[in-house]
Amino acid sequence: MYLPVVVGVDGSESSLGAVDRAADEAVLHGVPLRIVHAYRWDRYEGASLAREFGRQSGHVTSDDILVVATRRARRHHPDLAVTTEATAEEPEYVLLREARNASAVVLGTRGRGELAGLLLGSVSLTVATMADCPVVVARGDHGDRATGGRQGRIVVGVADAPTAAVRFAHEEARRRGADLDRAAWLARPSGSVPALDDVDTSRAHALADDFLARQPDGGWLDPRIRGELLSCYGIPQQPWAWAETEDDAVRAAERLRGADGRVVLKAHWPGLVHKSLQRAVHLDLRDEAQVRTAFQDLATRFEGPMTGVVVQPLAPRGTELFAGVVQDGVFGPLVVFGLGGTATEVLADHAARLAPLTGQDVHDLITAPRCAPLLFGTQGGGPVDLEGLEQLLHRLSRMAVDLPQLAEADFNPVLVTPGGVTVLDARIRLLPRRPQDPCPRRLR
Repeated sequence: MYLPVVVGVDGSESSLGAVDRAADEAVLHGVPLRIVHAYRWDRYEGASLAREFGRQSGHVTSDDILVVATRRARRHHPDLAVTTEATAEEPEYVLLREARNASAVVLGTRGRGELAGLLLGSVSLTVATMADCPVVVARGDHGDRATGGRQGRIVVGVADAPTAAVRFAHEEARRRGADLDRAAWLARPSGSVPALDDVDTSRAHALADDFLARQPDGGWLDPRIRGELLSCYGIPQQPWAWAETEDDAVRAAERLRGADGRVVLKAHWPGLVHKSLQRAVHLDLRDEAQVRTAFQDLATRFEGPMTGVVVQPLAPRGTELFAGVVQDGVFGPLVVFGLGGTATEVLADHAARLAPLTGQDVHDLITAPRCAPLLFGTQGGGPVDLEGLEQLLHRLSRMAVDLPQLAEADFNPVLVTPGGVTVLDARIRLLPRRPQDPCPRRLR
């Protein structure tokens, strides 16, 4: 077998660790190494690479990434034959194309960007399930040479892999004690997509069409349209009201106060992310004076971008989760689920599955993140409302499938308790898009 081992790099530490693994595999099998960098941005903002080149973050180019990757490959194997390529295309397209003429593809597990950065392994998942050759997903740091550690997972592409590729995968799995996933994956029950009650698809289409008629380039929905869209799919929301003036906020607070009398004010403007980090939220407001003071503070600090505030009753304690959708350029909508709240991007404890979600997919999403034990009861506490959580994911999946214009949706946090599931905050972005060809999505 003289086909090269292909490794995909994006400049992240995970992908550079994958280069180490790929170089070892290429030498072991006596084949060349091919390093591929596919990108959708002109520059990669990598702090570690910037330090290596003595530049500011954001000034590292694709050529720099290939230089560092080649240097890594030859650090332990100076005579290894290496070819490189950088191309401004979607990584999934490029790596699947390269896999047609490769003995194996090696990938790291991390992504980048805001919501895309949460999809750890989303490119790896796509390539592993569609490639025509074995795929090695290098988990964690490869630098365990002292102990001979070779963490990783061998995956044979679900497409009709050639016999030599399957033999390669079995040999590698036996040699390293890694998991061989093809048979297990194919043997899993495919599950079914459940029918959902109380879904108003026609109204959802009308809302999306009306928004894009007014904003042809698309954008983020304001809370009123967003709330109505979620209602079309029966997605549970924390009660809320929109207020553009101080008096409006006071009246809304009086109407929404819960048993403890406390409310929350959240500033809003299109594209606002990380309200807590920007101090755009006021909690525990108990009376009219505090509501007025909070509104004045937000209006003063965010004068210009702020278009209004969302008023809500203070939520009870519970587990904060994240649920969202991002549109993949090849395979359509991916549903993401995992730990939420302010730790979402820091801990990056998430899993992703292609929509529409089957019952099996939803089970996998709920059980895959490291935070899953919190949902099934810990330290004597009972489980959260798992049925309600399953319904939320199915309804989010249905919305993503119904609306090709849905470019991105973030539900963060989603509050789960033994008594229910509620979306406390949400962001939805629509873009003018047509339905995609479903053929590339077939994984079996």
